[in-house]
Amino acid sequence: MPNPDKMLLPGMYVHAQLDEGTDPNALLVPQAAVSRNTHGDPQVWIVAADNTVSLRQISLGQAMGGSWVVLSGLTSGDRVVTSGLQKIRPGMKVAPHDTPTEQTGAGTTPASPAADKNGQ
Repeated sequence: MPNPDKMLLPGMYVHAQLDEGTDPNALLVPQAAVSRNTHGDPQVWIVAADNTVSLRQISLGQAMGGSWVVLSGLTSGDRVVTSGLQKIRPGMKVAPHDTPTEQTGAGTTPASPAADKNGQ
């Protein structure tokens, strides 16, 4: 390993991250959006076209920063609830809004329920 500025001295350690491969079609979901059922299976809240929410079981791969690689259960374009998870219930109407993301994956659109139709 080149050390032209002599920044590394004997006995010092280096932490390196090596990219073994990339998957341009991988879907990532923020770790905060994933909850677990009573059996420990990962699940996410999905916002349907009519802005109602439902739980969907997913299968996860490895963690990448603050996100999980989704192996199955989500498709490109699914809207995932990323905040307010403790306030929502199945079938509830939400007012989603897109949030800026940091590598959420190919085609996933995180959504946060701002409030239900009663403003709560």
